[in-house]
Amino acid sequence: MSDAEFPRRTAGDLTLPNGDRVWVCTLNSRLFEEADEKARWYAQKEARPFLKGQSDYADVVAEIKAKSQEDQAAYLAQNEFPEMRREVFEKYPIPEKPTQGEDSPEEFGKRVVTWEEECKKADDKRQKAFETRYRAEIKKNLDLTARVRQERCCETFYANEWGKAFIKRRERETIYRATRLPDDHTQRYFKSAEAYEDADDAVQEALREFYYKTLDTVKQEEIPT
Repeated sequence: MSDAEFPRRTAGDLTLPNGDRVWVCTLNSRLFEEADEKARWYAQKEARPFLKGQSDYADVVAEIKAKSQEDQAAYLAQNEFPEMRREVFEKYPIPEKPTQGEDSPEEFGKRVVTWEEECKKADDKRQKAFETRYRAEIKKNLDLTARVRQERCCETFYANEWGKAFIKRRERETIYRATRLPDDHTQRYFKSAEAYEDADDAVQEALREFYYKTLDTVKQEEIPT
């Protein structure tokens, strides 16, 4: 049987730290989109004051202008970290992990040592490439006019605030929809996303751990509606 044929865990029972039993399931497409849409509306509402022309924009401008040119340039460069990491991993991927196959234990051990050395070399190359890319990004931002650099910093500030609000709210909306009563899976354990937010930290952590780490990652369309 291939790995693809093994059943994947998309739901399961969980006993919370408060003693309650719940059933937690991966969201299907409809519920995922519903949670995503709720999070997007929440994020735009939370971040809106930081948009140009809105109530808190002057404070954002003041905060950005208080930074040195170098700090402004670094602030913009740091926003590119995800793309920069993707680029260096694409250029220097993790070497393929060896399998023993028909090798003797000694031969396999030698291949593993070689693989580990190759992993270390690739990691060193990624780190150097990342640092080079980061310095180039800072230089590019320093070459901008002060006005353009500050405007882009303000836009980045807004985007970051939007992103933080979105991620926080999407977790609430997701766990709220995913957590059900153990004996009636059509009934949700929490009355609302806010009820999940108000739950004890230990309860929230247990549900996050179970949903995001214990349950398998699948495409939403693979879950029955």
